[in-house]
Amino acid sequence: MVSGATYKVHTVPEEFPDLTITGSGVSADDAGVYTFSLDKFFTRVGTDKQLLYYRNINCIGHEYQAEGFAPQPMGDKQYYSAFIELHPDFKNANGGFSSGFYLVMDENYKDIDQITLLPNEEENHKHGEGYLDQHEFIVMGENHYMLLSYTPLLVENLPDSLKGIDGGKTAYVWAGIIQEVKDGKVVAEINTADYPILYESAVEKIDYAGSTDQGVNVVVGQNEVFSLADGIQDYVHVNSIDYTADPDGTADKILVSMRDQSAVFQFDIDTGALEWILGGKA
Repeated sequence: MVSGATYKVHTVPEEFPDLTITGSGVSADDAGVYTFSLDKFFTRVGTDKQLLYYRNINCIGHEYQAEGFAPQPMGDKQYYSAFIELHPDFKNANGGFSSGFYLVMDENYKDIDQITLLPNEEENHKHGEGYLDQHEFIVMGENHYMLLSYTPLLVENLPDSLKGIDGGKTAYVWAGIIQEVKDGKVVAEINTADYPILYESAVEKIDYAGSTDQGVNVVVGQNEVFSLADGIQDYVHVNSIDYTADPDGTADKILVSMRDQSAVFQFDIDTGALEWILGGKA
């Protein structure tokens, strides 16, 4: 050691969860890196048992829940994305909601973007900025993303076969909103509330007439808790998204898997046309 020099010693904080790697390891062909979220930490661990990267998302003084930490390779560039929960009031919902933002990092884990649902000024689709859901987030290129939100809406387009609030056509629902965003602007958007057929084809218990945005008491495990989320009807619950692209790299077709529909859907993102449905009641 040199007198007067500064040395940095890498230590793991006491609050880092214990990791136990079991088994005899992996073959050389399968060697690589596991990337995952663990409690409040983003973590990357090599199959040689080396801790390659960690980050405590609560080190800035908040109790955030970290989810969905994953590499997002795009061409010759490497990105990482991670979900940061900001609305824990929704966490106790039976449907399994999370509401927050997505953090985008470069190949050196440097923060380069924070993404929320962007406001949309399209006629008949106006809404403000909102939270994102953790289920899906896709890096499509530099400053180019596909994102998902569960957005609570008071809709007025229930079909005649269903009864809404006071026997009418209105209800509070969690609409799945999928946005393609490029350079900070909404390129295209699919909103499941534009397709009344989906109100009828929900497969889980749906009570449009009893819907409310004021919250209800629900049983979670052995306990009854107050939930802001459960009074709003979770009739689609988008779980995953994929897309095909035009030559300019923007999305062409959107593939969407919805849990509460037990089906996969294809939308034309430019026209909004629902082109086909695989499975489900519809």
